[in-house]
Amino acid sequence: MIFLDTCIWIELLGVRTPVKSHEIQQAKAASELLGNIIANNQTIVTCKEQLIELVSAIEKVMMKSVSKERKNKQLSGVGNLKDFRKLQEFQNTKRLCETVIHDVHHFATLQNIGNYEIEPLIQRLDLADINDCLYYDYCLKEHIEFYTFDSDLEKIDRNKKVHCYNAEKNIWRGHKIQI
Repeated sequence: MIFLDTCIWIELLGVRTPVKSHEIQQAKAASELLGNIIANNQTIVTCKEQLIELVSAIEKVMMKSVSKERKNKQLSGVGNLKDFRKLQEFQNTKRLCETVIHDVHHFATLQNIGNYEIEPLIQRLDLADINDCLYYDYCLKEHIEFYTFDSDLEKIDRNKKVHCYNAEKNIWRGHKIQI
C-alpha cells in the first residue's frame, strides 16, 4: 500500500499551476509516480485528516490566486479566509474542493487512521508538519510506503518508509516502484 503526501495530491489534481523549474519537475514526477502505481496495481490509501488538509490547502491557494487577480483589476485583495468566503469567487473554490475530494476517492481507498495521541506529534513539530508526523506514524504502524516532496519527513524517518523526491537528481529516494 502507498500513501501520497498532500503535496503530491496538489500536483496530481492540478490545484495550482507549476511555474518554477522544480515545481514543473515535481508535477511530472507525481504524474509518473501515479502512472506507475496504477500500472503495478498498487493500492493508494488516504484518510479523512488528509482530505481536510487538502481542502484547507486549496482554500489558501485559491485565496492567494483570487487576491492577485483582484489586485490586478484594481480591486481590494483578500486578506483572510473569512473575507474570501464572502466573495462570489469562493463558490469556484468550493466546487474545486468537491471535485478534488471526488478525484482522490477515485484513486485512493479511504482508511481510518485510528486513535492517536497529540503529544508525540507536538514533540516533533520542530522536525516536520504535524499532519506529516501523523501520516508518517500511521504508515509506519500499517507498513505503508509514504511518498512526498517534503524533505522534512526524512528527519523523522528512521525506518525508511519515506520516499522523498529529489528534484536535483530526478529520483525518489528509497523508491520501491519500478519506473
